[in-house]
Amino acid sequence: MKPKKAEGAKPAPWLTFGAGAPVNLSRVEEELDAQWRKAAKENSQGVSRACLWNMVVYDDDDIPQTAETNLLGLRDDPLSLLLDQVTPTVPCRVIRLEALPGRTEPDQREVEAWVASKWRQMGEGGQIFSEEISINAYGEAGHAHFPAMVRALLVADIPVSLLWLGSLPKKGRLLKQLIEMSDRVVIDTQTAKQGHHLVEANDLEQFTHASMVDLGWLRLTPLRYLLAGLFDKPARADCLKNVQTISIAATAQNRNSGYLFLGWLLDRLGVVSVKGVDSMGGGAAESRWKAKTPQTTLDARFTISDGEGGADGLAWVEIKAEDQVFTLRQVDGLHVELQGPEHPLKKVALLGWNDPELVAAALGGHGMDPLYPAVLALAAKLVQEETWNS
Repeated sequence: MKPKKAEGAKPAPWLTFGAGAPVNLSRVEEELDAQWRKAAKENSQGVSRACLWNMVVYDDDDIPQTAETNLLGLRDDPLSLLLDQVTPTVPCRVIRLEALPGRTEPDQREVEAWVASKWRQMGEGGQIFSEEISINAYGEAGHAHFPAMVRALLVADIPVSLLWLGSLPKKGRLLKQLIEMSDRVVIDTQTAKQGHHLVEANDLEQFTHASMVDLGWLRLTPLRYLLAGLFDKPARADCLKNVQTISIAATAQNRNSGYLFLGWLLDRLGVVSVKGVDSMGGGAAESRWKAKTPQTTLDARFTISDGEGGADGLAWVEIKAEDQVFTLRQVDGLHVELQGPEHPLKKVALLGWNDPELVAAALGGHGMDPLYPAVLALAAKLVQEETWNS
């Protein structure tokens, strides 16, 4: 999803105070205090220092990065740009963990750290939006230091979020220790290309005591509201008890979004079991299941679309109930078409969130969706049945 253009005057540029060389881990707090004092000295109107969250960000990018291209305030990789857009809304201390390959020379350090404070001029005074601590660890020996370093660097009495936005985290000692100190875990199943990652995400949801938020699920919120509107009372709400077929199409790279959307529909219909059906006759791009509700048995279908889909990757949704058809179809990245027995075909603007807004929402009340665990469990079940059938 492309970031929305800001209206009105452009915000003042970031002012970054940070060391250009690695900082001894024992001096991180001292260095941050010095940067704060420097910012206040250079701004005659004063500077405020704010922190609502400790944000631990795990970066397992497979592309090795050198220290020269990894200094806070100098790099422009997608994750850094994302954090720069999140922190004005959610002031936080960012602790970024970068797991890099081991070094070959024995005299090189296993761990290195950089610190920076970023703020913008806001009206009558400056506001520090983030304190960033970037820790590079080299090899397995270096990665093992992450939990202890995070514990030492957390701001006391402030909630902790763990952002793991690349590949889904693997169970292990490192993940267990990071989760134990976290209040919220933020993942993104849409960036995971394979369907089986929903099974891994469901296992992770069972594994963690922290609240888990999925940006892939949050992206589907506008479409869920639009589709649900076709069944608003007094129009056709009762026919949901006798759904015959649900068909969903999504792009190949966003199949997880399609499975989550299908899981949501099945959960809302009260489905108690799903069973994979041989779909050889329907083509290799189609999967089918029989889903049982207390009232009926319905046919669920998922198809890979050749189109681009929207930001969430869905191409279209069709529900047949009591021989009536309800459809939602993606027109382009900004619009969908809706049609039902009581709703003539109409084109509707799709007002979604960009990625920084999604992360900010994940750290607020919108991220705590009680439906998600049940929906994820059903989506994982669909994947497991599809895998077994194939």
